[in-house]
This record gives sequence, C-alpha cells and structure tokens, in this order.
Amino acid sequence: MVNCHAPMLNVLPPPPGLGPWVQGAVVLRSPAHLMGSCFPAQASSMLVIRLAGSVFVEGPSPTHRYHPLPAAALIPPSTRFTCYAHEGSVHAVGLVLQPATLPCLIQGSAAGWADRHLPLADVPGLCLPTLMDALHSATDDLARMHLLFQCMRQLVRHPRHDTRRQRLQHLGNALGNDLPGAASALGVSPRQLQRLSMSGFGLTPKQYQTLSRLRATLASAWCQPTPGLLTGADMAVTHGFFDQSHLARDMRRLVGTSMGTLLQHAGKPDSPHWPLDAGTRFS
Repeated sequence: MVNCHAPMLNVLPPPPGLGPWVQGAVVLRSPAHLMGSCFPAQASSMLVIRLAGSVFVEGPSPTHRYHPLPAAALIPPSTRFTCYAHEGSVHAVGLVLQPATLPCLIQGSAAGWADRHLPLADVPGLCLPTLMDALHSATDDLARMHLLFQCMRQLVRHPRHDTRRQRLQHLGNALGNDLPGAASALGVSPRQLQRLSMSGFGLTPKQYQTLSRLRATLASAWCQPTPGLLTGADMAVTHGFFDQSHLARDMRRLVGTSMGTLLQHAGKPDSPHWPLDAGTRFS
C-alpha cells in the first residue's frame, strides 16, 4: 500500500490483470475538521462505498443546495469540477476506474451519465448487501481494497466485456492523440465518432480529449523533481494546449482553481484537493 503525503489517504495499484479496468483503489479516513473535498472533472468513473460519516454533493450552480451522496455509489465521468461537503469523520473506500469500464459495468450506453451519480444497488450483477457486510467485517483497509478488486473481477469477468473494453481503449487512444484525424484513423465518419464517444465514455470527443490532456498535465506538475522546473507555458504546449492562457482557462473551469494555487495544496495534510493527490499516483 502506498501512503500518500496526507496521512488520511492511502492508495493501492490494481493487482495483475485488473489494470485494464481499474486505475487503483483509494481509502479515505478524513478528520471531522475536513469540511469538504474538491474533485476535478475527469474521464474516469469511481466506485465509492462510504462506511462512516456523511457526504453531500453540490449542484451544478451555486443556487442549488447540496444533496446527500448515496453511501454506495457509482460516479460516472464529470465535465466540471465537483465539490462535496462532509459531516463528521468520513471513512470511505473506492476504486478509480478506467474510462472504458463504465459501459461494461452498467451493461449499456454511457450516454447521458456524465455528471450524475448511480446507486451501486442498480449495477447489474452486484449483490450490494453482501459486499457491504464483507467490507464492514474486514479486518483492515487493505483487506477492504482487495474485496473491491475481487468484486470488480466478478463484474467484468464475461469475455464480452473485455472485447468491448478493448474497442473503447482503442477509441480513447485515438481521441487523446489526434482529434481531427481520429475519425479517419478509425474508419468512421465524424458523426459516428461522436456517437461512439458518447456511448463509450459519456463524453463528446472534445471533452474526452480535454480531460485526458488535463490529467496528463496535472500528473506532470506533481511529478516535477524541482518545483517550477517546467514553466506553465512549457507544460501547456507539452500536453497539447494552445498556450498558457488556454491551460489556465481549463484549470479554472475543470479544476476550480489555478495551477499555482493547486500546487500549494499538493501534499498538505487535510487539503480538500486530496483527490488530485491520489489520482496522480495512478498516472
């Protein structure tokens, strides 16, 4: 198990054979004084089970009230940053899923699922009461993460899921590398490319590409051996943004803050930006 900078957080890479489906497992044990969490927009989905504490998710506009997040939820991709409010000490375990995993879990199209929350009880083939009992009875968090890995193996074990995942992974690679040429490279029309991306990822091709670039940029910023080794302009161009201003606009829209402010929070105990601290461990 990898202990991140913040003592409340632990992450674990997936076991052999599960990497194509799962980026890693995360355990959060937040103190009562951590009043919230800030998640960036992302192409990945998350499977989250909360064992203690209460969490409320903010609506898409400031006028919307926070509403309760289900204790066991599948959180699809997001096209905007999301703020969660905590009540009490929160203990949660979860999996960060690869982008191609979502339609295999829900056994259908991912179109329309972005920026929503699906109760885990609605996931086909998952016996949630049995899983919850096992998680509560587990001896420690490491055992709980392995239980989630085991559960995921069962959910995606049918060969048809792997066939679909491979097709979607190929699509994702095309979208991330060269959006104008993706349709030609895949032998489909631009309209078909749009439908494939929405069905597979719940995102438009442009949204998928932007979120992929953002993830790579954030991982690069975290992994610099010396702060400031790469300038913002260098980082923007390296990861496919037009310039530093383009990156700054996307940071505000998709992460909710500037790169400089974000890096000031990196690794600090009890930072509300702990999801980025965890996510960069899987990059």
